[in-house]
Amino acid sequence: MSYTDRNPIEAQEVLVLDSSTFIKEIGLMSQKGSALKHYLYCRGTQFVVPQAAAEEYERHLAEHAEKKVKQIEEGLRWLARFCNGVEGWSAPGDTTIKACAKALATGKSLGAVFLEETDDTRAQAERRYHEERPPGHTKKATLGDCRIWEQCLELLSKHDVVLVSQDSDFQDRSGTSLHPLLRAEAEEAGAGRSLTFHSSMESLLQELKSEIPAIPDAEIFKFVYATSETVQELQLKREYRPTATGTIKQTRLTTDDRRFIDVRLEVEDRWESPDGATSRCFKLSGSCRYHLGDKRFDNLHETWKLTRDEPDGSSYVEGGFGRLVVCGYRGAGRIGPQPATL
Repeated sequence: MSYTDRNPIEAQEVLVLDSSTFIKEIGLMSQKGSALKHYLYCRGTQFVVPQAAAEEYERHLAEHAEKKVKQIEEGLRWLARFCNGVEGWSAPGDTTIKACAKALATGKSLGAVFLEETDDTRAQAERRYHEERPPGHTKKATLGDCRIWEQCLELLSKHDVVLVSQDSDFQDRSGTSLHPLLRAEAEEAGAGRSLTFHSSMESLLQELKSEIPAIPDAEIFKFVYATSETVQELQLKREYRPTATGTIKQTRLTTDDRRFIDVRLEVEDRWESPDGATSRCFKLSGSCRYHLGDKRFDNLHETWKLTRDEPDGSSYVEGGFGRLVVCGYRGAGRIGPQPATL
């Protein structure tokens, strides 16, 4: 098994997931995993994959994918009998599945760091396992758990470590905290560094979720009014000026790229005449992308309208614009991951 072209560990804080957590989230491709990628990017935390974990990740991910293929094929055979034949799907080959499993297992798409195991670390893990010391102290314990823990201790010499494990081998009797013997070892190995333990992804995300705060309204108003050429043309034609004092509803969603989030916008603002005597109501619905590192917007898609209120209570639309994309049907479209709300 060969892993090459690994990134150096440059962050002060690193994240390590045990095998069961990573497998449950299918290589962090789930909604929770998708949100975690963006939180870590904002926080400056690097995801580290110990060698023992990568080997187990790859094996279990490939097995999981192969099982899903069989389930789909069985479902299609039933549907073929029901519909007198079906078309449109063929299973990925073993080579493709193994390649995808390896890419996910090493966190390549997540900017993860692969931590290669040294001979000394492996020997210490084997000794721990044979002596039945945590996390190798239960009947279902594996050498892999001991290897992961030894690499966590190695990381603690230079980094703060966040460890997530749903495995009872790492936990105390309450099931929410790190085993006391492991805690003592971490404190001894840390030399001023800290190890934070979480027993679930939910617990981890609860701590990290504030790392992507709401984008200030002032920044959104500035982006919308400076980017949309049609809105700028409307200002020239109607001679009304935005006040940028209205309300904005923003929904932040994950994307495939951990650097960018998708922002859905509902904007309502008051536009005033030059003398301030009359006003108009401006409403915009749209979406854009936001770069978390550079704090930069781009790719605005919007629909908007400018209305004036009549004395009888009705509204008159003075201007409006919408983007409409019409696509011909070309068969089933690509199914992408469902974004998570941040």
